[in-house]
Amino acid sequence: MKDKENKKYQLYIVNPSDTLWGISKKFGVTIGELMKLNNLTSEEIYYDHVLKIQEIVEDDVFLNKTMNEVIPDQIPGGNQAKRWAKAILESAQKHQVPFQILYSIMVTESRGNPNLVSNRGAIGLMQLQIETANFLGVNPCIPEESIDGAARYLKSLFAEFHDWPFAIAAYNCGPDRVKKYKGVPPIEETQNYVKSVLSYCSAINWDDY
Repeated sequence: MKDKENKKYQLYIVNPSDTLWGISKKFGVTIGELMKLNNLTSEEIYYDHVLKIQEIVEDDVFLNKTMNEVIPDQIPGGNQAKRWAKAILESAQKHQVPFQILYSIMVTESRGNPNLVSNRGAIGLMQLQIETANFLGVNPCIPEESIDGAARYLKSLFAEFHDWPFAIAAYNCGPDRVKKYKGVPPIEETQNYVKSVLSYCSAINWDDY
């Protein structure tokens, strides 16, 4: 593991009109992450202050494969999404769910934006509903918790349906509808969702599915 001093960071010089909230939106990170990374005790920032935005993830996350070999450019989200690959891989391995499915769900849900709130009230990187997040005991606004909660939820859905397309559909529209229709429901949004996730899965160069 690298010493803290040897880590590389994306840097940003604060402009006169900048706010911490605005910077967090610009780079797809949370205010809490920025405060922790820069040892800030309040959200007040100053002109010309150099902020660390995020750690630059090395290409050894996937051992003998580079990030771009595993996640090709055709997968939406770009670097904003790829920055969560390590956390997703860790949670996928911890909870024994396929990395490429968990990553593809994240991309389909938020394109890697941890600040996203949908018009239906889904929150964060994995777009968990408040009720689901409370059930899982996670804060959906904290990306690592959102990922870990989503991995556990996905594992429980697969245990219930024993079929990944059904589990993916249940993540989108809820398990009750999947049970009602005994498969992917005839709901256009859910059918497109499952197709998108499986399409991204097939493009990701990772062999655990």
